[in-house]
Amino acid sequence: MLTFDDGPHAAVATEIPRILDGERVKALWFLNGMHFSEGPGAAANRAVLRRLARHGQVFGNHSCHHYRMLRLAAKEMAMEIGECSRQIGAVTGQAVGCFRAPFAQANDLMRTWLRSHEPQRVGWDANSLDAAFRRPHSGISKRIVDHLTGADGGSPMADGDNILMHDRPTTAAVLKVAIDDLKRRGFTLVVPTAATDNLPHSAR
Repeated sequence: MLTFDDGPHAAVATEIPRILDGERVKALWFLNGMHFSEGPGAAANRAVLRRLARHGQVFGNHSCHHYRMLRLAAKEMAMEIGECSRQIGAVTGQAVGCFRAPFAQANDLMRTWLRSHEPQRVGWDANSLDAAFRRPHSGISKRIVDHLTGADGGSPMADGDNILMHDRPTTAAVLKVAIDDLKRRGFTLVVPTAATDNLPHSAR
């Protein structure tokens, strides 16, 4: 399953869904509330978020501001997670059932809060390394897919794994080629039908 962190950004989150629609693929988007609740671009990002919801995309919580959560007091951490879920629900009408911690950082304080408020904490199983590339070029998609499939000497993906990608221009530029390459190598991308479906690898 594809997952996209750190959005939505109107300039990117219109191109990625167009590609996903063409490939008949849905994804799970881990959103930062600040992008659609604060600043001059918030209204455009809210419009994109509503469009994503209409196209059947599914949303998870990635905190309001992408802070390093372990540096926050309990009240601040609760606000970062709880308010982001509230904001996503207010814009999309979707209940948010999962949370991905920024920088994959968690502690007992976070785990206790999540258990009492029900979001399932979800990490990732396969990091596409798309965030390492600053400019699109023809070799990126192959390097991403080689990494995911173990062709570069690393550990290949397994059934049920979820793939970490990001809402970035570089990712959008190579996404179609990467999806097509994964399909040619025999992978099927799972369609999430709800915010906690098809997520067997919880980090909770």
